Amino acid sequence: MAEEKKEEFVLPNVWDLLKAFVITLSENAWRWMGLVVNPVTGRPERDMEQARVAIDCVDILIQRLEGKLSWEETKSFKEILANLQMNFVQQTLKEGGEKDEQ
Repeated sequence: MAEEKKEEFVLPNVWDLLKAFVITLSENAWRWMGLVVNPVTGRPERDMEQARVAIDCVDILIQRLEGKLSWEETKSFKEILANLQMNFVQQTLKEGGEKDEQ
C-alpha cells in the first residue's frame, strides 16, 4: 500500500506577516484618504485620522523590516510610503481649502 503524501502547511514567519500588513495598511490608507472607492459602498469615503495612523504604521513596519527585505522590496515599500505621505499632505491641504470655502 502506497503512503499518501500529505501536504505540509507552513505558517508564515513574522517578516512575511509584516510585509502583508504593510500592503494591507497601504491599500486602506488610499481608501481612507478618499482616493479609492470603498468596495462595500462603491463611493469614496474620507477618514484622514485613520489614513494618518495607517501611514504612520506603514512607516514603522518598514523601519522594523530593515535588513529583512531585498533591495527591490525595500525600494518598493519606500516608494509606497513616499506616495502615501505626499498624497496625505495634498489631501489635507485640499481638505483645508474646502473648509475655508464653506
